[in-house]
Amino acid sequence: MARLARIFIDDDTNATLYYEVWFRIQGTTAWTQLTYTHPLPIYSSVSPAVNSAFIGIYPLADNTTYEYKVRRFNADNQFSAWYEDTFTTGL
Repeated sequence: MARLARIFIDDDTNATLYYEVWFRIQGTTAWTQLTYTHPLPIYSSVSPAVNSAFIGIYPLADNTTYEYKVRRFNADNQFSAWYEDTFTTGL
């Protein structure tokens, strides 16, 4: 158990004060909540070419599918709609 998952965030604008993230192992009922302040770190790579802000979640179980949802809060504490998706960690 030592996997890092990156959730890439498009349009990481200055209007975002912080991000709320909930994640869980797919099919379970227990969610874990995390918050991340702006600005997010930037992940850069050459091949494939990536230069994007991301939220990192660590540690995660190997070879496991997770569900997650993310929303943004602005300076007025107004939040965006949830963005929901899944990811699977490697071995």
